[in-house]
Amino acid sequence: MLDGCGRDITYARISVTDLCNLGCAYCKPRPVPKLKHEDILSVDEIIALANDLVGAGFTKIRLTGGEPLVRKGILPIARGVCEACTDVRMTTNGVLLARYADDLRAAGITRINVSLDTVDAEIYREVTGGGELKAVLEGIAAARKAGMSVKINAVLQRGVNDDPLPLTEYAASVGAELRMIEMMPFASTLGYVSEKALNAEEWARALGMLPVSSDGGHSDGKVKKFSYRGAEIGVIAAVSGNFCAACNRIRITSTGMLLPCLHGSKAYPVRDKIGSKEFAEYLRSLLALKPLSHGIREGNYQQIDMGSIGG
Repeated sequence: MLDGCGRDITYARISVTDLCNLGCAYCKPRPVPKLKHEDILSVDEIIALANDLVGAGFTKIRLTGGEPLVRKGILPIARGVCEACTDVRMTTNGVLLARYADDLRAAGITRINVSLDTVDAEIYREVTGGGELKAVLEGIAAARKAGMSVKINAVLQRGVNDDPLPLTEYAASVGAELRMIEMMPFASTLGYVSEKALNAEEWARALGMLPVSSDGGHSDGKVKKFSYRGAEIGVIAAVSGNFCAACNRIRITSTGMLLPCLHGSKAYPVRDKIGSKEFAEYLRSLLALKPLSHGIREGNYQQIDMGSIGG
């Protein structure tokens, strides 16, 4: 389905919950009102939404949160969405992954992204607001044992992982792909961003990383691969290396609000259209509003926390 700029939008990220069992400073750093149960899309609504999206031409769905594995009913959700779409993935912080890995694989999830900024237990606790690294490492091991491919997403932060060697060595040891992601500023995280953010490509060049390819096999060109001490690192320069012109995605929050752009100022309700004959045309009208680019460089920051939107 084409948007107003002629881009083919085929990828939806669906948040299944706003809740998370960690408190990362760059994601959802401040207390926010707890949503009521009836405010959140139900299991059946999420599955119906996935079917509607596939019917409208979407080919890829990612389940996100908050933290999706804290959502009651996550396994029926995963199973139903996988029945609707042939390419379904999940992003998780990995804390509960050891418990769910086998069942997720049985439900149809074969590829999973784990958010992991460091393999230093003390730094991990500090960054995540008290998280235990051991649980995440056990979760990654369980996912690999279950036969899932794993990507490790690390948000690039000064003093946390600007030396990527420990993460690089760990990722290689478990057969995972490592991606270093430039920190994106949100209105509520500007203080942390100003202290910790780095320009990803400048950082890679300063460490003497050598480019391997321009897009890492991704059609949208967002992942640039570099060679570092015999290993490959994917670098996503979300701010300094704007790749909005090739964006093919939308995000849908756990309350059923659609964001055509992660950093756009507008979110639109879709909950009352799920399962209706009007869904596809309504979706088309929203995609027509998708901007050509975010306005981060101009100082237009998203007012909603990343954790509330969905990773």
